[in-house]
Amino acid sequence: MEEALQYDSVYLCARSGSAAARAATASLALAAALASGAVRNGFAVVRPPGHHAEPCAAKGFCVLNNVGVAAAWLAAQGERVLIVDWDVHHGNGTQRMFQDAANPAYMSIHRHDGGAFYPAEKRDDPDTPCPASAEFVGRGDGAGYSVNVAWRGGGAGDAEYAAALDACLLPVARAMEPTCVLVSAGFDAAEGDPIGGCRVTPGGFAALAHRLVHQLPSARGRVLLFLEGGYRLDTIPACVAACLEVLLAASDAAAGAAENDNEGSSAKDGAGACAAKVCAEACAEACAEACAEAVRCAGHCVGKSPESVYHETVLQRVLSAQDEQAGSASSEPVPQGDATTAADESAGSSAPSEGRSEGESPRGEALEAWAEGILPSAAAAIEATRNAHRLLWPVLRE
Repeated sequence: MEEALQYDSVYLCARSGSAAARAATASLALAAALASGAVRNGFAVVRPPGHHAEPCAAKGFCVLNNVGVAAAWLAAQGERVLIVDWDVHHGNGTQRMFQDAANPAYMSIHRHDGGAFYPAEKRDDPDTPCPASAEFVGRGDGAGYSVNVAWRGGGAGDAEYAAALDACLLPVARAMEPTCVLVSAGFDAAEGDPIGGCRVTPGGFAALAHRLVHQLPSARGRVLLFLEGGYRLDTIPACVAACLEVLLAASDAAAGAAENDNEGSSAKDGAGACAAKVCAEACAEACAEACAEAVRCAGHCVGKSPESVYHETVLQRVLSAQDEQAGSASSEPVPQGDATTAADESAGSSAPSEGRSEGESPRGEALEAWAEGILPSAAAAIEATRNAHRLLWPVLRE
């Protein structure tokens, strides 16, 4: 039983430990580049993903928590780190790593379905809310720094995700004043994904990235994305490319500002931006290849390889590799995406708004602007999160 809990929904082969170490090392290298000022933003296209991996257990196709390792390292360097997780599954591993601390902070938009949707975690004790629910806000010094928007079924699309950011996550994030943002960028909430059951378009993901880059003044556009889940290989590359366009546009704008301030460095900045664009052109193909390789690996694996490396051991190797690396050392238009919303929710989803008349909010008041045009159950989920944090964050009471 103990071993089963340590390897919940994990497929491993002989090279899984090495692949996980490389993914986490790449994530740390990107974090180090951000901390040094070498980059303002970036995207770690890595496999295996990481946000389900807990400090002492692999879980949910995740071996090492890539974004968690990067966030912990940045926080140790004095950064105020905000993690935003838009994967359709709750990042149980990331939240568990930081739920007792204010830095890094963790925010997630995910399907919960009353606790039935993976990772389907139970309460730690009868007096504690389910970790993936809106009511869980963190513990101790971390109270208020775990923020969960928990959908109660499928069907959420561009408008619902944008409303979750605009009405809840961004106001709290601005109050937190992060100096950088790390995104667990899973794309299983994408339209057509066979697992997620949601309807976010590539343009919708780009709009989320745009908000995080341009609407958190304290972070100054310092945003890193880390690839997480997704089960439709023809959709993931399009979503990655759409988010990269936002990051590259922000980099171009920063390069232009630097050119105005220091004309002598403009050639170097321009060359960097040009190289980044060449990289972006190849990214969709590379992303598809990485995802396909992960699927092929899982298909050839049966159980746990005896050569697999335990989480703590691999993490030690990753940190050693990072130490060696360290020793060697907006004005563009906002992407709109597909603004249409679903009229119906997926089968089996709950209907918390039942009995409300049209034009009422989840609390029975006049419909608030952010709730117009979105699924009633999504409005209820967002309002539940706002209610859970209202006493902790005065901005939600304004």
